[in-house]
Amino acid sequence: MNKFFQQFLKLKTYVIILTAVLILTNGFYFFVSFTVKYKKKFYGFLEPGAQYATLRDSLKDVREAGFITDQNTSAEKNEGEFQQAQYMLAPTVLVLNDTHFRYNVLDIREPKLIAYTLRRLKSIPIKDNEYGKVVIQRKLF
Repeated sequence: MNKFFQQFLKLKTYVIILTAVLILTNGFYFFVSFTVKYKKKFYGFLEPGAQYATLRDSLKDVREAGFITDQNTSAEKNEGEFQQAQYMLAPTVLVLNDTHFRYNVLDIREPKLIAYTLRRLKSIPIKDNEYGKVVIQRKLF
């Protein structure tokens, strides 16, 4: 009986050590995942139209430009992209869905549609940004 009790204590010791190792390992992974999840950089609040700010220099001396979008611009489903672009790119006046200008701003989400629009309008991209906004110049001559 004494030998059985000693073996049981050895087994119990191994189980306790294994449990402690598992608890420490899980605690470490929880701590790492928690710090990664909640230690994100705060970039501050973006100004409305900030996605168009990098395009401002390419339209510096342009008086009017077209604004071409594949979005729904109705009053009910409008996200305000056109108004934000007008605000950020002022004093350039943007005209919604009009391609008769030498310079146009594309707000198209699909890269295939951007390529199609460039080909259809016989234009070249002047400036694009990480938000998928593109300033294009038409070859009018």
